[in-house]
Amino acid sequence: SMDMEKEALKLKNNQPNLIITTPHKLVDLFVEKRVLNLKNLHYLILDEADMMFDEDFMSLIDPVLSKIDVPKFLLFSATLTKAMEPFIKKYFGQHIFIDTTNVSKLNIEYPLIRCYDNRLDTLVEITKRINPYLCFIFVSKNEDIERVFNRLLDEGLKVISISSNINVKQRKRIMEQIESLEYQYVVSSDLLSRGIDFKVSHVIHYDLPHFLEYFNHRSGRTGRMGDEGIVITLYDEEDRKKIDKLRQKGIHFVNATLTKDGLQYVIRRYKKYDKKIAEAIKSVPKPKKVSPGYKKKYRKEVKKAIQSVKKERYRHANIRKSR
Repeated sequence: SMDMEKEALKLKNNQPNLIITTPHKLVDLFVEKRVLNLKNLHYLILDEADMMFDEDFMSLIDPVLSKIDVPKFLLFSATLTKAMEPFIKKYFGQHIFIDTTNVSKLNIEYPLIRCYDNRLDTLVEITKRINPYLCFIFVSKNEDIERVFNRLLDEGLKVISISSNINVKQRKRIMEQIESLEYQYVVSSDLLSRGIDFKVSHVIHYDLPHFLEYFNHRSGRTGRMGDEGIVITLYDEEDRKKIDKLRQKGIHFVNATLTKDGLQYVIRRYKKYDKKIAEAIKSVPKPKKVSPGYKKKYRKEVKKAIQSVKKERYRHANIRKSR
């Protein structure tokens, strides 16, 4: 494009002291166009460094790393773990690993809300009980984003959706509108889970991400720079295994229920993932046609399926005792 040509011409006459760029652009200017001079480079700083160990990313950045001799690399990530150390050592040699997890405790609450029926209905009920400054609602599947967006729009909320399906120009315009607070709710894919900095009061996980490290990236949109944040997670029986893993990683969930006054935190024992019960619930067919009282009938069938599993366990326990 003309902008890129102008930039290349400018770089021929004036080399920068500080470069803020993406891997794609760095490769384009340094490796392909050869207009960027990195001879005097003192530091190479890589944010979202966990992405480096993605094969596509490494194939991009590798030509740069092989052509420069940098005294110091600085790598930052919300999900950089000890497991990545062998890769870091391979590409960057000797290093110091600094874990700031316990140094900077975020002021974030993690209410956990069980979805007994329709997940979308539960989300709508939540929006009736909170009044966020700005709320990001993360949805894992692109096909669900518009469904969630349209439902919230029908409810009269100031809402916009954003995903990888829209072009860069549209995305830029929407981001400007979000920044100027034209919307109270933003329904998004994991596209907005990294690299943006808005004042977000609430994050809602409509569903849990496929890769659990994205839970931290999503949640990290709120509670920034010392602000308070609320991260609401919707879950059902099939999500319990993921919830258990997140608890093990240090996420302090608190059970919550919806009341007429808002979100009520409740102290009750959290039930860990139970494969047999999860399978029993899954075996209950959901009604294809919506008829009066269908939710009540469905809940009744689910309850019967769970009781059947519990009775079978009780029977086996008694048999073992009698032996």
